[in-house]
Parts: sequence; C-alpha cells; structure tokens
Amino acid sequence: MIKNKGSFVLAIIILFICMLLFFPFPENKLNGATTSFMSFPINDQDGFNTVGIIGSILYIAAIVLLVSSLKKYRIRLVFLTMFAYALAPTAAIWLYQHTLASGIYALSYDNRSECTFESDGDGHIYAACNIELKNHSRNDVSFNLELLESTYDKQFPLEEFLKGSYPVTVKGKGSQTVLIEDEIDRPDLKDEFNGSSSGFLRIKATDGDSERRF
Repeated sequence: MIKNKGSFVLAIIILFICMLLFFPFPENKLNGATTSFMSFPINDQDGFNTVGIIGSILYIAAIVLLVSSLKKYRIRLVFLTMFAYALAPTAAIWLYQHTLASGIYALSYDNRSECTFESDGDGHIYAACNIELKNHSRNDVSFNLELLESTYDKQFPLEEFLKGSYPVTVKGKGSQTVLIEDEIDRPDLKDEFNGSSSGFLRIKATDGDSERRF
C-alpha cells in the first residue's frame, strides 16, 4: 500500500506542522479572516496573511507527497487524511475542555450574540447585549468580558459605544446567556443616530494574566 515510506512520513510531519501552526485554540485564527483555505487564513482586515499562505502551500505539498507515496487506495486514503485533519483539532479541543480545562479555557462561544442600541434623541444611548457562552467545566468561571467588534453596522461600530470590560460569571456545566447593559452619553450623535443592532460579536475574556479572544 505504501510505495515510499520517506515521502509518507514527511507528508504526515508536514500535516502535523500545519495543524499546529493554526490550531484553533485558545484562539481561532480564522476569526477576522475574509478568505480562507482549510484552516488557513489567506486574507484578513490587514491584507494577505503570509503565514496562512505558506501554510496552504505546505498543506498542498503534503497532500501531493502523500499521493506519491501510496501504491494503491490513493483517493480513499487522501480523503480519509483530509477528513481526519479537519476533525482532529475539534476532537482534541472537545476532549480537553471536558476533562482538563479550567477557567476561561473551559469556555466556548458559537457567535450566538446580539447587541441593540436605542437612542432617546438627546444623545443618550441605551445598549443591551445578549451573548451565549458555554462552560464545560464543573466550576463557575468568573472573568472580565470585552466587546471587540461586530460584522454589522460599520457606520456605528459597537466597540465605539462599549469600550469597557464587564465582570461576568458563567455557571459550571451549562450554557448561559450573558446580558450586558450600559448607558452611553454621545451628544455628538443625537441628530444622526436613531438606533442600531449588531450580531456575530467578537469578544475577549480576561482572567488575571490569561486572555482569550473569540
């Protein structure tokens, strides 16, 4: 089945390096990517991602090496390898978060969130954000939550309204919708801002020296 053991081993090593380069934990490096290939961000808000492009080239090179190293069952084994490559990080993170993880490393976030902003017409803005988080550990997790940005409403980005951090506690072993409420004085917007909503929020959780971006 294996024609060239050297090429086969080299292909597996390259795939493993590619996986480590963009392992989606504690932060998913695809967050903010506008163009991606497999697990590699190709383009983001800063332009081309050089490391992501190099990772993509290495991944393709590994697949070519894998094909050339096999004597038969090439298509089947290549698809099986690609499937395992895509599944392995998710499985590893799930296992870690359900067994050893603690604190903010036990949290997961599926982009289920929404912020609404209402104005009274005099420059006073009331903000309410609902953010669904899941705690996989048995213990409650307390941390400070900061809103980074949203995919909606670039004219009135929420990070311009909600700049502070908010203390949050998520109870152990369960999902919880966190409500963040705030009132902002923005008299400069009283004539142009009537209301807004934002979804798919990016957030940052900090606990002492530990930090995660979702």
